[in-house]
Amino acid sequence: MAVWGTAFALLGLHFVTRVRRLDIEPGMNAVRYRSGYVVPFLSTAYPYNAIREVRLVVRVKKRGNEHHRSFWLVFRGEEDQTVCRLRGVYFARSIGEQIAALLNVPLIDSVSGMGQKRASRDLETPLVEIWDNRGQRFEPAQLPSETALVAKESPDGFLLRFAPQSRWGKIVPAIAGMLLLPVAGAVAGVDSLAFATSEFYLVFAAWCAGMLFMSLAFAARSTLRISRSRLTYRQGLFPIRQSMPLTDIEQWVTAFDGIHLIGDRRQVFVQFYGSAADRTYTRDALRYHLRRLGEAIPGDQNE
Repeated sequence: MAVWGTAFALLGLHFVTRVRRLDIEPGMNAVRYRSGYVVPFLSTAYPYNAIREVRLVVRVKKRGNEHHRSFWLVFRGEEDQTVCRLRGVYFARSIGEQIAALLNVPLIDSVSGMGQKRASRDLETPLVEIWDNRGQRFEPAQLPSETALVAKESPDGFLLRFAPQSRWGKIVPAIAGMLLLPVAGAVAGVDSLAFATSEFYLVFAAWCAGMLFMSLAFAARSTLRISRSRLTYRQGLFPIRQSMPLTDIEQWVTAFDGIHLIGDRRQVFVQFYGSAADRTYTRDALRYHLRRLGEAIPGDQNE
């Protein structure tokens, strides 16, 4: 017991007293990483002129049946130099952006941006402003002739409703069937109630309630709303909405199953639904109306 107590005490001291920091030293023309315990007594210097790109990478380790992700800062020059581990997606993004902007080098973000390369001048610029600086314009999207999508456009907004992924006619019978399992067992001559405890019923009821709660995301139309200040996405009748001001959107990443709109503190994922034509319309309409409604964004719209 004493050995285990000592081991846990030492582990606690390791986490409490460990110090790590990145220092930007203009006079020395270097980024310096310092580490140690209580006092950062170890340091490594990375000269500015040796850094051509700043990279944020994800490394995955498998432990048993679980996969653990860690986020790392890497400087790329003549060779890759792993600098340090960073905590959290948005903290890693913030550190990477600050260093890349200071050094005026590109940032390649595989943590939140799926490996997208961004120029240093664009790192703190809203996506709509980047499009404007590049003179990028997009044509209005044409709704497919055969589609379950419902689109409504106005001078100050855009609404897109997606087809539900399932129907209550399928979900309700499935949940009802699960609730009737004990009854079915009794009819079949199995005394399923004999071994069932009150804890069993609580767990079973919680599981059925969870299934019903999750079905709210699939049995109704998901909605995408864009105003002149904010974009909001809601999946079905699920009570949690994804939302962010247009001025916070800095990256657009198209994945196989949807579109990631990424900012420094959050992101919104708009899922693709329906046919290939529906997916193309969703992408083109989102890009067009985001550009149209974001053109006259006044100042800061953070709410």
